[in-house]
Formats: sequence, structure tokens, C-alpha cells
Amino acid sequence: MKADSAPTQQNTLLEEGGRSYPKAMLALSQFREMVQDACIAAMKRSLPELIAALGLQLKSGQVKPYAAPDKPGPGETDGTWAELGAMLKNPGGARCTLYNYISWEDAPLLRVIVSILFVDAGIAERTWAAVRDHGTLKKDKDENEINSSRRIDAAGLASLPSTLDEMNTEWIQLWKGVGGVKQFLEKR
Repeated sequence: MKADSAPTQQNTLLEEGGRSYPKAMLALSQFREMVQDACIAAMKRSLPELIAALGLQLKSGQVKPYAAPDKPGPGETDGTWAELGAMLKNPGGARCTLYNYISWEDAPLLRVIVSILFVDAGIAERTWAAVRDHGTLKKDKDENEINSSRRIDAAGLASLPSTLDEMNTEWIQLWKGVGGVKQFLEKR
């Protein structure tokens, strides 16, 4: 029986895909754009205050769409995770990237995340030592990203702009409280 189930599942997928592929691609593209646009807008709204709280000067840089995997395809994802949002690389020349994004790694719940990813592990560790006791922050052991997150369900995406605004406000207050990030970016 199991030998017959794989071809049946494949046939069902092919049949459904044959009927719905163009509409599914349009829906995915529109969904991706809506989520990224909401994240970009939220980051832009908070950017002047965030850059000041971090102790940086925004000389150049543009908030851009972020997606991981960028172009889903065979071998890129197993269907259990994805991330969509906004990013700003090297604000004020700093060797870090700022993010606002949604993560599906905890499906069926989603996580709304604001974060800073450092290029240098030493900078990430120095910064983490200073901020780990402030708020509900997380730093994965093997990564240089410090983040704050909130779990939401799919219905919570309707409130994504206000959720990101609240989280960015909290993020700004955190960085103001520790005197910014610039102090940790200097080589030691």
C-alpha cells in the first residue's frame, strides 16, 4: 500500500498545482509584498530615533526587503521555516544589519522579530553581555544576532504594523538604556 501512496500524493499535487499554480503564485507574491511593505514602513517610521538610540549616524543606507530563503526552490527549504521582512545593512557605516521580520520557525505560531546582527562575533558577545538582562532579549549561541520577539498566530498579521511599532519603541528604549551600540563596535 505504501508504494501506491507516493504516486497518489504526487498525482494529487500535480492535479491541484495544474489548477491553481498561477493564482497561488500571485497570492504568494502579494502576501510577501504586503508583509515586507509593512516591515519596511515600520522600520522607516522608527529609524531616526533608533539610529540615535544606537549612537550611530545614518550617512547612507536604504531599508530593503528581506527574505530567507530569498528564492525558495529545491534544497532551499524543507517547508518548516521562512522569514520575511525588512533590513538595513551597515547603518552609519557600522558592521551590523538591523532587521524587522516575521519568522515561521515556530509554526503554527509566528514570531515578529526586531534584531541587530553583528558581522563580528566579538562585538556580538560584548554587546550581549551588556544587554542580556534588559527586557526579553534572545541571542542564539552560534549566531551574532540579538533580538526581541513576540509570538503571534496568523490572524495577528492583521496587526503587524502596530505590533512592529510597539516593538520598535521598546527596542529604542532598550538601546537608550544601555547607551547605544556604538561603544561596542570599537575594536578592543
